[in-house]
Amino acid sequence: MTDTDFIDTDIEKAEHDLERLSGMVRSCIMMNASANLTEEAYRQQYSDLTRQYEEKKAEYKALLERRKNMEATAIVFSGILFRLTELEEIPIDFDEALWNTLVDYVTVYADERIVFSFMDGTEITEMV
Repeated sequence: MTDTDFIDTDIEKAEHDLERLSGMVRSCIMMNASANLTEEAYRQQYSDLTRQYEEKKAEYKALLERRKNMEATAIVFSGILFRLTELEEIPIDFDEALWNTLVDYVTVYADERIVFSFMDGTEITEMV
């Protein structure tokens, strides 16, 4: 759960792609400035490159958000594990005090989703 290597690789690739696309946009602008492109060809190429850049940028932001959520989830679970190590024995029955220490509230949706909202603001969604 705390291993983010796979997403770090995706983030690194997205950063590289953003740099590459940014360079391509600069090249396109330079070619237009030197009159190597017709205005129509320039506008088409520029439009395509900026669209690709914006799509990659959105993907990059989503990857960063996903990594942040993974880290937050890991923190929640490490807190749970820490709380469990403080117990003299692992509760086999429901322990209301343990539950109240960790969980702020739970929301159940009609689409069979359950969202656990923890005291630190982290949310975990489970499907029933």
